[in-house]
Amino acid sequence: MSNNSRLWGNVNVLARCGNDKRYLQVNVQATGNYVVAAMPIVRGGKL
Repeated sequence: MSNNSRLWGNVNVLARCGNDKRYLQVNVQATGNYVVAAMPIVRGGKL
């Protein structure tokens, strides 16, 4: 994948087998726990 590619959502994946190439559209989803700030945080600000 290129450096500016998304790693989630609807993406195209190249599948190769010998000389055959097919692009497959897939939907990538992730779940997990994460924290959310209660107020905006400025760049370089202390947490």
